[in-house]
Amino acid sequence: MTFIPENSESKGRFLSRPIIATIIVGMLLRLVMGLLFSFPDDTQSWALTISNFEASGSLYELAGYYYMPIWGYILGTIDVLGESFGVDQFGTRLIELLPLENGESVAYTLIPSVKFSLMFKIGLFICDLAVSYLVWYIVMDRTGDSRKSTIAFILSFLCPLVITACTSQGMFDTIGALLTLLCVVLMMKEHYFLAGSMFAFATVIKVFPGFLIFLLAAYVLSKHRADKTGVRNLMKAVIGATISFAIIIMPQVMEGGANGVGIEAGL
Repeated sequence: MTFIPENSESKGRFLSRPIIATIIVGMLLRLVMGLLFSFPDDTQSWALTISNFEASGSLYELAGYYYMPIWGYILGTIDVLGESFGVDQFGTRLIELLPLENGESVAYTLIPSVKFSLMFKIGLFICDLAVSYLVWYIVMDRTGDSRKSTIAFILSFLCPLVITACTSQGMFDTIGALLTLLCVVLMMKEHYFLAGSMFAFATVIKVFPGFLIFLLAAYVLSKHRADKTGVRNLMKAVIGATISFAIIIMPQVMEGGANGVGIEAGL
């Protein structure tokens, strides 16, 4: 399987001038906003989780991490990569501003370091680009119209909500979106086992892709209505999703830290 639209006229046309200009502008906006703005509560949660890893603690040992394990695994990977670039300080807490917190959980006094902000946000920026490419891919594959697919890419990559989610908030919704779109593309190409795997990964990253389960199932069944293989292909997706979910959750089950896993998963 290749991620080049089947329409022969569309091959090799992704990097057009409007798309290159959009990538440059979108990345500059993300870098500037990512450096200047960071919601302190989320940033503190990621810093605490990584610090706990470095202290040989388990993922759910400390309060502050309320997601399924996969995001914790990603944070651990980011930490390993960050060490190669000398990221040794996550931020500074301004004691003088403690009265501003007023007893709330939001750590308004935490000032994240530039290196730490970029450490996990750059990966989110790249995911945004990949999501926008898949949006372009789907539109181009279905319509063969380069103008429509270019507009779709621009609307996706320059969407203010998308930009603020990974820059100001530092949230990882874009990873769930990427995995969901990969699931859709794999279903379009009839790779149902892999599609089910991507759906499982997307759902445990953020619960919201799970709302698409009936829509995706209906797509598979309707697509194979003529050859009557819909149920069989749907079962392939279910098996792929089940195996992937087991792989994700198994380390926590083996460690005994599955109690409360996903209490606020993705919410």
